[in-house]
Parts: sequence; C-alpha cells; structure tokens
Amino acid sequence: MKINTGVNEILGYISEDKLDFFAQETMVDWNAKKLKGKELFKLCVFGILNENRASSRVFENFYENHFFCKYTQIPKDKTVSHSSIADRIGSINVEYFKKLYNHTVAVFQDKLNEKDKVRLSLYDSTITSLSASLLHFGMQNGV
Repeated sequence: MKINTGVNEILGYISEDKLDFFAQETMVDWNAKKLKGKELFKLCVFGILNENRASSRVFENFYENHFFCKYTQIPKDKTVSHSSIADRIGSINVEYFKKLYNHTVAVFQDKLNEKDKVRLSLYDSTITSLSASLLHFGMQNGV
C-alpha cells in the first residue's frame, strides 16, 4: 500500500478548528454514530491521494491503516465496514464539503503567485458533466 507523505502537508492547511467549526455549523455529525464528517473528509483526501480507484472497500482498508489512524487520532481498534462508509457517503450533508471546498480554495489562493492564479479556474462537477455530455455534439471525427 503506497502512503503519500503529502497527506500531512495538504491536510495541514485545514485546521482541526475549521473542520470542527464547519461540522457544527452544518450539523454534519448529527445522528452519526461511527464515522464523523471530519474523519470522512480526511479519509476521502487520503484515499484520493493514495489510490487511483477509490471505493468504499479501499476506504475501509485505509481506515485501518496505521498512518491514517495516527494522523486522524482514531483509536487503532476502531473499525468501520465498507458498507458503513458507503452509507455515510450517501447520506452526509454535502454542505459540509461545500464549506470545506470554499475554505480550501481561499487558503490555496493565498499561496499561489499571480501567474498561477490566472491559470487556475474553479469548476464544479455539474459543469464538467455537462461539458462531457455536450462533447459528442460539438466534436465529430471524420466530418
């Protein structure tokens, strides 16, 4: 299992206080018994940085990873099944991730020089999926 040392650096830009503040503000942990919003966010970032094909089973393996548990301060004996992870992803308040996304963009904007800021654009998944669905209409090979 490949462990990306950049996880600490990237997640280090978002303070625990901010993660907790957004969790309280959005009530993301209301009625969540096992997997808190903060843990799921870190698990997603960890998974994206360490695996090309993220899935609930991959996330389950990462959740049991010593490095991940140490970083997120999760007790080593705490486990979460892949079905619990999938259920939590399906039912979590997405407003929590929206607030984290906007905060992260603001944090990283301050760290970019002017040349990089011009090249960086924000896109959401709706724009990307709409563009992909229109691609076949605008691009026709052999015509």
